[in-house]
Amino acid sequence: MTSRTAVPGGRLAIVLGVQRPQQVNLCNLHRAFSNGASRSTCARSPFLTRQLSASSRCHRSFRKGRRTVSAAAIVEEASKASSNGKAAGKEVISSVRFDAGLNVSVSKAPGAYEVDIMAETPKAMMMHWAINDWNLSPESCRPEGTQQIDDKAVQTPFKDGKSIHLTFPEDDCPSRVVWVLKELEPENWIHNGGTDFAVQLKPPSAADVLGKVLTAEGTYSHWSLFNRFILANEILDAADSAGAEGMSFFFVWMRLSSMKQLDWYRNSSYQSKDIAHVQKTITQRIADKARSSGDPQCRFFARLAAAGLPRGGGDGDAIRHGILNIMRENGIKEGHRPGIECHFLEAWHQKLHTNTTPEDVTVCEAYIAFLESGDIGTYSRVLWENGGISRADMADKWDRKIPADPMHLPHLIGPMKHYLWILKTTHGGADMDTCLEMAKGGLDGDLQWQLYDMLKNRNEWWVPGKLVELRQRLEPYWRAEGASRDVLLLDIALDNYFRLCIERTDKSSLSRDDLLEMVGLVLRNACIASESQDFGQCLAYWEKVKGAERWGPDWSLRALAAAQRVQLSLSAFADNIYNLVQPHAESFKEACKLDPKYITNFGEEVVRGQPVFVLSILLQRLEPMLREAAGVAPWQIVSQAEASGEVAVQELADIQGQTFDSPRVLVSNQIGGMEDIPENVTAVLTRSPTDVLSHVAIRARSQGVLLATCFDEAALGTIKQLEGKNVQLDVNATGAVVATESAAPSAADGAVPKSGTKLPPLKIPKPQKASAWALKESDFGLGLVGGKSGNLATLRGKLPASIAVPSSVALPFGTFERVLKDDVNTEAAAAVAKLQKELVRHMSY
Repeated sequence: MTSRTAVPGGRLAIVLGVQRPQQVNLCNLHRAFSNGASRSTCARSPFLTRQLSASSRCHRSFRKGRRTVSAAAIVEEASKASSNGKAAGKEVISSVRFDAGLNVSVSKAPGAYEVDIMAETPKAMMMHWAINDWNLSPESCRPEGTQQIDDKAVQTPFKDGKSIHLTFPEDDCPSRVVWVLKELEPENWIHNGGTDFAVQLKPPSAADVLGKVLTAEGTYSHWSLFNRFILANEILDAADSAGAEGMSFFFVWMRLSSMKQLDWYRNSSYQSKDIAHVQKTITQRIADKARSSGDPQCRFFARLAAAGLPRGGGDGDAIRHGILNIMRENGIKEGHRPGIECHFLEAWHQKLHTNTTPEDVTVCEAYIAFLESGDIGTYSRVLWENGGISRADMADKWDRKIPADPMHLPHLIGPMKHYLWILKTTHGGADMDTCLEMAKGGLDGDLQWQLYDMLKNRNEWWVPGKLVELRQRLEPYWRAEGASRDVLLLDIALDNYFRLCIERTDKSSLSRDDLLEMVGLVLRNACIASESQDFGQCLAYWEKVKGAERWGPDWSLRALAAAQRVQLSLSAFADNIYNLVQPHAESFKEACKLDPKYITNFGEEVVRGQPVFVLSILLQRLEPMLREAAGVAPWQIVSQAEASGEVAVQELADIQGQTFDSPRVLVSNQIGGMEDIPENVTAVLTRSPTDVLSHVAIRARSQGVLLATCFDEAALGTIKQLEGKNVQLDVNATGAVVATESAAPSAADGAVPKSGTKLPPLKIPKPQKASAWALKESDFGLGLVGGKSGNLATLRGKLPASIAVPSSVALPFGTFERVLKDDVNTEAAAAVAKLQKELVRHMSY
């Protein structure tokens, strides 16, 4: 972020590197300032009238629940934050509170990094600390009174039992500081949830984070779920500091663990109270990252990671003691104690003592189902449906094996239902009922009542709209500083249930107005936590279009443009997730020898698992209606790319696994969505409506293949008639795919086709000098501003009045260089020049 300061001559200069003001989420601003203009249109859609009216009421309650902020107030607040940062000369990098009662902040001061550690309750204690991976700190960085303990660590007393201040020079600053606490009276060592306290100073490289985890997962002989969560606690800050690359890796790691593709127990045991504590710690810390990380993508991936984690906490000892009490109080043999001999309970209780995991919830659910039915088949079915567990795996593959089937003891139904609750309080994740019970203490009474009422009526048709309302009311709670992990897990559960409600709706029964309203509802739901400003802009335009008189040619053209804008945002959203997570999944496959069938489509499964995925299904049905009403070309371009080759009329499903020696343009009547695109297929044209987030669509975009749907049989038939001939495909200005016969590619061209048209040389006008610091639109000209700014100005005079062009102002070429020449920016100019030299050196490699 930048701040402004006056420089000689009365002009403004830009000062680089001061403290960033608090970020403003544009999605939230849109919701806060929404005028709900489209609510009057709900009457056109009987199916969604009450659904949407419930959601519309949420706009009002949301505004009441948050302070309404004007744009001027935001600018003023940002300016104050910037001024304060400049005055203090520091930039706060991170601030965190640990459960042990410590508040720690890391700041960047001129020439140095500073760490301030404050104890909430003063007491006589020492900080036993080191740098990086327990390396000895330099003597020059040790506060007064520090004593060296060994070749790795030193101990520093808290000043007045309250605080410690550390300073490290910028040129010799460690990546992080690690420590534990030593209370003196009586002596007691305090750790951070089973691991060390740590704060990150300098961002690590993603490679450092990846290497540490992959080594542990792939090579350690003694490893378990408990060890994994200990390491996760240790590297979480580093992953966050590494940005989207680091946090996406962290998410992939946690997801592969929840999928049980990474070992949960490998020659290692632990106590139930320890796993409960470490699960609570990591889930709470990830929930904090989902709320407070400085990078929106890090917040997004932290939320995804939290969705698959057990909540932790509860009474870990109750897991161990609870099963013993059930056995003893109900006459079940335990050890040498006489009673009913149930080998299943004996083996399970041993596992619960030494290796309790989230799969114990599934085992308990299946056991209760068996006790109620007396059918061992029901036991097997619930094991598999709820947790993907087979009886054979329990008997042969688990470290703590359960080889026996349960005995039918119906008098245990009541005690086991209570025990299931104990297991869920520790191991349960984003389950609506459990999460609400855990989170209700932090919610206001009316919101609690509304949530319980929704759960009681969860299968009613009006629930989707109510879910959006509840999630918007819940958002300030989970985003609040110090919010409980349970509130975030509740929001995740509601989000997932919203998707389920939309998916099970019979789309074929919806009118075109119903589809319009439902798209808006899904977009509104997506904007709550997606961290996507793009979705917020899509929602704003969708609501504007939806509120106008519908289904005339001009309106339909605008609505089609809005739908395509949403599709582009969805595609970009999906491709970004896929490109971040799939390489990390491949890394785990190599390091841990994972089964490729779980990795090949890992990224696509993550994409399709997002609640916003249902948007693509709705748009798939809506777009043909909009095209027909607008009278435009009957083509939907799912993946745009240059394409040429021999036309082949075949079903894509029939050529799976094949390769072609020369380029092919494939025309298929049907596409299921899960097909792969064979090598040297440059285009796939089909009659089937194609989901922009389907497997085949994601593959088409990643492989650079043209993928398009034609809703007009005659138009597609024209291309089919060219079967066996070589064609060049182009997408014209109306969005139609046009095929032109062309010569077959020569051998020198290789397998990848090349365009037959030589592009004219690119001409860039020479930059002109300008005296003004900013130009209004009427002053734009060649050499003064960039092509996009110039084109906007040109468009204003050529488009009809019904199409608005954004007003604009531009900084002329050379403004940045002029700013750097000002005396106030001498240090910044030197830093830029240094970075330019480094960039040139790296590019020369």
